[in-house]
Amino acid sequence: MLEVRPLVVADGVVVGGNMRLRALQDLGYKEVPVIDVTEWTQAQRDEFMIKDNVSFGDWDWDVLANEWEVDQLKDWGLYVPKWDTTEFNSEIEDTGEYDYPEEVHTQAGVRMVQLFLDTTTEPNIKEWELALRESYGTDNLTDTIYQAVKEAYYNKYG
Repeated sequence: MLEVRPLVVADGVVVGGNMRLRALQDLGYKEVPVIDVTEWTQAQRDEFMIKDNVSFGDWDWDVLANEWEVDQLKDWGLYVPKWDTTEFNSEIEDTGEYDYPEEVHTQAGVRMVQLFLDTTTEPNIKEWELALRESYGTDNLTDTIYQAVKEAYYNKYG
C-alpha cells in the first residue's frame, strides 16, 4: 500500500501522510517510500495539505479562518460552515447553514456532519464517546452519537 500512497515530503518535512508516518513508526518501520516535492511552491504545498486531509483531517478552525482564504478552501473540497460574522472565535454560534455541494446530498444518502471542538470540549467528547461506545456496543463515532441522540430523544419525548 505504501508504494501506492507514499509519504510526501518537502525540505525534510512531511507534507502529506503524517498519520501514516506515525503508524509506521509505531510499527517499527525504518524506511518508507517518499515523494520529495521540495520544488513545489508554498502555495502548492498548502493546497496539497488541505486536499490530502479533506476527508479525514482534524481542523484547527481558528487557524483556517484567520490564515486561509475561505473560497480557496471550498475550491479544494473542504466544507466550511457559514458564519454569521466575518470574525471567527470560539464563542461564535453555528448557524446550521452549510455550503455542501449538491453531489454530497445524493451520494448513497449519506450526509456529513462536522463537530467543532475547542481545547476544552474535545477531551470531554473523546472521553464520553469512548465510554458510550462501550455502553452501546458500537464501534464508531457515527453509531455512538446516533445511539446517544436517540436515547436522549426518547428519554425526553418518549
